[in-house]
Amino acid sequence: MSRIGRGRRGDVQGRAPGAGKGEQRLACPGSGRHRLLLGWGTTVTAAIPLATPAAPATDPLAALGARELEVLGHLAQGQRNRAIAQQLHISESTVKFHVANILTKLNVESRGEAAALARAM
Repeated sequence: MSRIGRGRRGDVQGRAPGAGKGEQRLACPGSGRHRLLLGWGTTVTAAIPLATPAAPATDPLAALGARELEVLGHLAQGQRNRAIAQQLHISESTVKFHVANILTKLNVESRGEAAALARAM
């Protein structure tokens, strides 16, 4: 039977007392599997990170659909809804719908912020 305790520096330590020789797998959450050889006084030390790794940077425009990307391109050129609607052959209310979706998906509050983000990509 294994016994788990805390070391002097706060490290998690495992001890497997016993006279028999053999191999036992020890599962430590957050650090994978470790090998433990059984024997008197065997000690296993596992370092478990407290912080989560940084998420890889993703392209914020990847969340947009094809039509939303078209509308965003026109927004980046500074066009108004009426001009965008005429060029894309859609209604002005449809453009407003796409603009609202773009702002939500990009997590921005204005057309200007969305346009700046589009130009930066």
